[in-house]
Amino acid sequence: MSGRLSGKHALITAAGAGIGRATAIAFAAAGAQVLATDIDAAALTALAAEHPSIRTRVLDVTRVDDIHALLAGDEPLDVLFNCAGYVHAGSILDTDEASWRRSFQINVDSMFLLCKAVLPGMLERGSGSIVNMASVASSIKGVPNRFAYGATKAAVIGLTRSIAADFVSRGVRCNAICPGTVKTPSLGERVRALGGDEDAVWRSFTERQPMGRLGRPEEIAALALYLASDESAFTTGMKLVRYGDPGAERPGLIDDAGELRDLSSVIADIDQHALSRAGRQRLAAIDPKTLPKVADKPRFGAPIARVGKMICVGMNYAEHAAETNAPVPEQPVLFMKATSAIMGPNDDVVIPRGSSKTDWEVELGVVIGELARDVSVAAALDHVAGYLVVNDLSEREFQLEHGGQWVKGKSCDTFGPLGPYLVTTDEVPDPQQLGLWLEVNGHRYQTGNTRTMIFGVATLVSYISRYMTLMPGDVISTGTPAGVGLGLKPPSYLRAGDVIELGIDGLGRQRQQVRAHPADGGRAAW
Repeated sequence: MSGRLSGKHALITAAGAGIGRATAIAFAAAGAQVLATDIDAAALTALAAEHPSIRTRVLDVTRVDDIHALLAGDEPLDVLFNCAGYVHAGSILDTDEASWRRSFQINVDSMFLLCKAVLPGMLERGSGSIVNMASVASSIKGVPNRFAYGATKAAVIGLTRSIAADFVSRGVRCNAICPGTVKTPSLGERVRALGGDEDAVWRSFTERQPMGRLGRPEEIAALALYLASDESAFTTGMKLVRYGDPGAERPGLIDDAGELRDLSSVIADIDQHALSRAGRQRLAAIDPKTLPKVADKPRFGAPIARVGKMICVGMNYAEHAAETNAPVPEQPVLFMKATSAIMGPNDDVVIPRGSSKTDWEVELGVVIGELARDVSVAAALDHVAGYLVVNDLSEREFQLEHGGQWVKGKSCDTFGPLGPYLVTTDEVPDPQQLGLWLEVNGHRYQTGNTRTMIFGVATLVSYISRYMTLMPGDVISTGTPAGVGLGLKPPSYLRAGDVIELGIDGLGRQRQQVRAHPADGGRAAW
């Protein structure tokens, strides 16, 4: 038991199967007193038989009297996970008034009723977390033939944002999770209802997923667990940096106004101690306005001191695998990048001696904050301190034509720009909803989103920790979307004088000038 929710009372709706069931199990394993509800009494009986510590109650989430009766006889709630939902398939022309009303009743009205019922108690105690299930169907892009579902889940986003804006200053957090298609029993029922070749239907669902597979309930449960935990309570906007000349960097943070503040009176460096949960809690308790401002615009170094190891993931976006003529991996492809390659986000990139195939790769970096040894997917994000931008520079000839492992093409000096910031997990509630991009000389080559990863962050942390212990300060670079130089027709690579610019939503941006190696007429960058 991780103890992440020890002492907390949690109510979970639609807990009889799928995401709700996985979340009830994850919450209980993390120490919560879980009350699992569903309209399906048999499903709740089966859940209680397998997990006796989980209490169960039949609940119709659309009936306000039943909700109040449930809450009146139970402990005050610390966590509400609204998971009940109804998926109506079809366009607006396929949606009759009854289906429209039913969609709103289950997807929106139930969340309104439950949130309104639990909020007074949370506000009285000055703390609480509400997590609402939405969907990628609620995004601006939308999903075809999900009119009522997409519209109601978009309403859930609006409801969530309004509650968060009204009550976060009083200690109550409200967040929404917006996954793609998740393989659940209810989806299985819909597949069977379609009739015909079920295998073909499953393949069609899978083929529509940008990450090349369906999501798993345990992955959503891991995110819900993080959002329910106290770790997500920190709302200080913590962006940790290291600034100054190479080898003499000082710790700092960026405050809500974008000002650089010096942290050296509080911590020695952004290291394994600062990145631990206790270290982050200590930093989160600081009022940034009490820290001295840093004048001018100093150089930013890599935001982590003394990275222990840097583990990289290959072919983690289906489109990238396709452009490089590689199969979509059945398990994560892992390789190492030497930590001597790490540098600041805006330092010069030096093309290796004799290189003609130096390439770019924008990637989401995951920074470990707590020791992780063979952790579950559900507990994986508990071990993450934050996220940052990585340019996983690569020399393709060294990587692919010189034999042996990829590490030779990944570890050249200056091939690991990190930062500019380490953005703590409280500022990134869903690492699977981040846009990322890269340009060379102003031309956009890469545009992607972490939701299309084949293996998500929680899965990667869990998987890697099975084979090696992850230590505070370790970095996982999670793979790159399509658009690398190797995949262009014809391939195109970096040359001296090029300028690389890249970034990830909420994590900042990098800019590197490309230089020739001293042996090839350039000056040294180290």
